[in-house]
Amino acid sequence: MLDFTLNRIGYTLVQKTFIIVPFILVIASLVNFFTQPDQQTDRPVLYWKSDANPQRYEQIELFHEWLVENGHTAPDGGPAFYLQLDAANNQSKLIQAVSGVGGDILDAGVSGYQPLGVLRDLTQEGKEMGFGVENTYQGLAHELTHNGKLYAYPCNVTAWSLWCNVDTFERYGMEPPPESWTVEEFERIGREFVRRAKEQDPDRRVFFIMLEPGRENYVIMPMLRSQGLDMFNETLTACILDDPRYVELLKRLQKWIDEGLLPSSSDLASQTAESGYGGGKMSGLYNGSYGMIVIGRWSLIRLREYENPPRLSLSSVPSEGFENLILTARTATLYAGSDHPELAVLFFKYMADRSYNEFIIEGSDGLPPNPEFAVDNPAYLSPPDHPNEGNTHALELKWAQTIGLPNPHSPYYKSTGQNWSQYGRERFLNGLSTAEEAAAETQKRMNAAIQVTLEATPGLRPQYEADRKLQVKIDALKTEGKPIPREWIRNPFYVDYYRSIGQLLEPEQSDE
Repeated sequence: MLDFTLNRIGYTLVQKTFIIVPFILVIASLVNFFTQPDQQTDRPVLYWKSDANPQRYEQIELFHEWLVENGHTAPDGGPAFYLQLDAANNQSKLIQAVSGVGGDILDAGVSGYQPLGVLRDLTQEGKEMGFGVENTYQGLAHELTHNGKLYAYPCNVTAWSLWCNVDTFERYGMEPPPESWTVEEFERIGREFVRRAKEQDPDRRVFFIMLEPGRENYVIMPMLRSQGLDMFNETLTACILDDPRYVELLKRLQKWIDEGLLPSSSDLASQTAESGYGGGKMSGLYNGSYGMIVIGRWSLIRLREYENPPRLSLSSVPSEGFENLILTARTATLYAGSDHPELAVLFFKYMADRSYNEFIIEGSDGLPPNPEFAVDNPAYLSPPDHPNEGNTHALELKWAQTIGLPNPHSPYYKSTGQNWSQYGRERFLNGLSTAEEAAAETQKRMNAAIQVTLEATPGLRPQYEADRKLQVKIDALKTEGKPIPREWIRNPFYVDYYRSIGQLLEPEQSDE
């Protein structure tokens, strides 16, 4: 009884802690906000809510220099205003935004913030000042906009692809994988890699590829999309993963684990416990525990720290027809409650300009937000101090501009912290369900979450019902084998996919 009472007290304390801590963070941020040196300067101070990465301070200093160089100055010749970093965790940023103290510039995702009405429309300024969708990667349009309006611009970009240690393949007498390949080619090369590794290093665990927990979808979704299936339907009103194509893909993943092409969850757990066996995805790639990992250009920040960095090459995710990759970005947005929006928009113009993009290029912190400064730029394509990096820069840029698509997400699906696709996948891979059951449960839970979102946000219901009616019409056209009007489709993947197979009815072709 005493143990039960103590456990109950502990549980209650934990509950209260989770309730109280966010409010403590808000209060601390308010105190910090109102005690900043705004009253001690002759010019405005704007706040950038981002992480405490040391590069943020360098980017701010560069921004101040950019302001002066572009004529945005105070009477003393210095910058017209100061930008100051306000490092806050994601939870407190959202709470502050809805509480009316969101600062000025937020590192935030449009889909998570704009439905709450806390972001400022940047469409007109983007057109006038050169930081619109046309000044970045077209595959990010869905991530930067909401209902056709611009609310964000990228800070940096990643086209998630397969990074290969060429030295490891050479050790086993193999050429690095090709730039593009089919699933069958992937399996054939992977099996040969594992076979040779076992022959040469029988006491060492070596895997063809490592899929990092939580990031498996950077491979799974492109493979699924290559067959014409996405996580959500054309209007983003429902999850549709209870499909034979997804079931077969789950079974294929299990086969790859059984064949030793990729590590199981227990393999990954032992990796962190055994000295000399990887020690993480980056060191695992470096020391040859993995032939390839799924990552982006920002990985070079770490790889360049090694005394003898490996020779690298890049491969796309294996495809079964429609070649594609996941394109992501860390995005900056303008808080709707900013006291100085006319000044804050200059930061977005700066991010699309030369000095910021060259900073990202030189530091290898992902792809630059404006590809204009990477195309035909030798400093980006072939950095002279890093000949080991081979084709990585050119290929990631090319893929970001041609086959990059955003992560699947729906305005009607708000994650509660539980990744249901990962949950279902892990249940299957751990023997707790069949692949068919995992696919069905994933779909059921995600669609239930959509209904929770609609109940919590009644303002979404009219658009949701209108989109559901469109989905009925789309499904009928698919059954009849007829092309689908572009303006009916909300899912950016299906726009590109139907266009590639000649099943998209462009606006100029439609009588609607």
